Amino acid sequence: MTRAGSGWNRSRSRRLARGGRAAAGGGGLWLACERDHDILKMNFNFIKVRRRPLLQQARISPARRTRTQTRPPVGGLWGPSLLSPHRSNPRRILPLALALALGAPPFAWAEPTDVGAMPAPSADAPTDPAPPVVQADAIAVEDQRLRPAEIYQDTPVETEILDAETLESLPGITLVDVLDAIPGLRITEQVQGQRGAVRIDGLLPEYTELLVDGQRYAGENDEANDAGDLLFADVERIEILRGPQSLRYSPRAMGGVINVLTPAPPTDGLFVRGRFGAGDQEQLTADATGAWGNASTGGRLTISHYQIGGFDPPDANSGDPDDGLGSPFGKGSTYRTTDVYGTFVARPSDALTLTTRAGYRLRDDALATGDGPVTARRERERWLLSQKARAQLTDATALLGTFTFSLETTESTVGRAFELVDDRERLELAVEHLLEWGPTTHVVTLGADLETNAIRVDERPVTLGTGDVYRPDDVDRRFHRAGFYGLVESDLTSWLATEVGLRRQIHEAFAPAWLPQAAILVTAWRWDEERALKLRLTAGRGVRYPSLRDVFQPPAPQVGATYFLAGSEDLLPEKVWAVRGGFEVDPTRWLSVSAMGFHSETKRFIRAQYDGLDIQVDERVIPADPLLCPVLPAFCVDQVSPVVAPVYENRNLDDLESWGVEARLELRPHERIELQLGYTWNRTRVVDSNVLFDELPNSPRHVANGRIRVELPVTDTVVTVRGQWRDRAILEGSGTGLVSFALDAESNTAFDLDLRLQQPLERWLGAKLVLFADVNNVTDNRVIDSYVVRGRSFFLGLRGEFD
Repeated sequence: MTRAGSGWNRSRSRRLARGGRAAAGGGGLWLACERDHDILKMNFNFIKVRRRPLLQQARISPARRTRTQTRPPVGGLWGPSLLSPHRSNPRRILPLALALALGAPPFAWAEPTDVGAMPAPSADAPTDPAPPVVQADAIAVEDQRLRPAEIYQDTPVETEILDAETLESLPGITLVDVLDAIPGLRITEQVQGQRGAVRIDGLLPEYTELLVDGQRYAGENDEANDAGDLLFADVERIEILRGPQSLRYSPRAMGGVINVLTPAPPTDGLFVRGRFGAGDQEQLTADATGAWGNASTGGRLTISHYQIGGFDPPDANSGDPDDGLGSPFGKGSTYRTTDVYGTFVARPSDALTLTTRAGYRLRDDALATGDGPVTARRERERWLLSQKARAQLTDATALLGTFTFSLETTESTVGRAFELVDDRERLELAVEHLLEWGPTTHVVTLGADLETNAIRVDERPVTLGTGDVYRPDDVDRRFHRAGFYGLVESDLTSWLATEVGLRRQIHEAFAPAWLPQAAILVTAWRWDEERALKLRLTAGRGVRYPSLRDVFQPPAPQVGATYFLAGSEDLLPEKVWAVRGGFEVDPTRWLSVSAMGFHSETKRFIRAQYDGLDIQVDERVIPADPLLCPVLPAFCVDQVSPVVAPVYENRNLDDLESWGVEARLELRPHERIELQLGYTWNRTRVVDSNVLFDELPNSPRHVANGRIRVELPVTDTVVTVRGQWRDRAILEGSGTGLVSFALDAESNTAFDLDLRLQQPLERWLGAKLVLFADVNNVTDNRVIDSYVVRGRSFFLGLRGEFD
């Protein structure tokens, strides 16, 4: 895993703000302050100074939640400490850091300094009075040595970071493509609906929270987010948090959180970035970002467009069950998205930061049979506005507040015509306080979130399979809810860190719930700055309240009107508990190995059940038959036969249990070579199932992942190859993964291989341009999910940036 930002050690900058001892890299930067003189020891070649206000160092955005702690001394829980703990005085470190930050240019080459050759200060030399304590900018160090192979950040919660460099080297141009083949993540590309429903630890997609800059970006409220609907342009990094996260994010974030983070506006002028590419299967993407800012204000605006053609039709004559499954998309179908997303930051004072975010998204699904024409379409428009304020009340206390408003309108003629409006307002407040008691450090957070959301549905009459007319009631309902939580993050010793908290969730229509959560990181042994053995354990409880659509939605078409899904006012909340634990060991600087086990149980699992109602979606004409006409007069003329689709209703039916093991290996034998391997074993069991199967469809027990990245010398060409092998899995015909639609068949084993070639052109053209080419599904594998997926595809693109 590649570290975030400009240096793998940036995540530990908060300790500098707290006055702790600073250590970057394996001794890459060491600052020590003595009473008589300051010593600056450097064994790196490149210094990059990145400006960041100190108040932001002290507490990185709550969306990130990455502990920024200094590595403890050599030793640990089971090993003696070879270095005595030393807590430096911040009044001595900060002036030195400030002098280095202000005295060095933004990009400065520094020769290694021989500390032993430095002259000792003279006893007669005059001593200047101590300089005043001021705020210093963060210093990010880029070490030219091999970065350590470390899978997760030094946090109790497993936090994996994919930085911009890693994202640009991965095959694919959407977030679905990027998340595919990451160990422990299961991506289900549902035919109509989610293009990328994400499951973690075997939990349902509803328990994975997908965010952009810490807030919900798109998708119906309280339902499974769609990774295909998230912004994936001008991305600084992606953070993947595994395990229960119900305190800060939502009471249902039990599988984990995937947070897409965009860069902050610049503070030193103008910046422009763009990308364009095209491929077969009618693929096209184009995005552009413009940003400008100074020390007090700044803004960033991104415009992005993506489209792709429909799926190939299945092979109905094939005896393979994978090839015989249907797909409503024909070659004439088209999927298009357009995003406009902007960020504006104002800093009226050193203690106050205001961040405004606004976005617009249009998603257009045009459905056709075969080559067309388009016979039905569904359009979704979503508006987003968010205002965030952060006030540094004291050196140790900060107040945060965020108000978010979103409005989504869906107009559909798929199966039948209707219009649905979904709006959401959310207010989040939190107080963060830093406590230092002797050798221990604690960050106490008290927060509350108040939320209201509503749906309004305007429908038209529908003809039933019996010929009767069904007039569904229009819907105009609203839910109110609130959550209150407390969280304590503690560095108790040099080898023990914890996160413990409790949430009280209140809902106007359902019973309240207490949701505890705890995470522990034990550094059982540390050989040196890079080599360590770390143990983690995360556990918690969550609840998923039925959404307004689960409860009140009238029959809505799914999978191109293959079936309809209706709400039920008798639903009860799902309750889930989950635990995740294991180890990570770094025996050398260039090798890291991790193994984690997980187990979860979901009570009153909500799934669909046929309710006995059929809706007419089409008509089929049966031509007259001259041979049967003399016998059956009805065949003397054309006959019109209705085409109907069943209606399923959400019900609390079963309990779901999931358990498994996730193992990972990261290898960096050379600064130009990176290798990742992963294996996941996952077993799901539906308790007391009233259908034929007791296991979730589309859930293979064995999945193996691999990725290798090689940067060639001289030309700096980057070649990335990744692959994923999946075991057999139960098939189902809807693309939802629900037991209700399971088929009496299993998929074949599958192997999917992707390739990206990336060529920087700056060496020859003098501009920051990069040419990239993708070959997705090199093996032309069409057996990944329970329906026919796209075959091999090609894509060619160009991106560049200017400042």
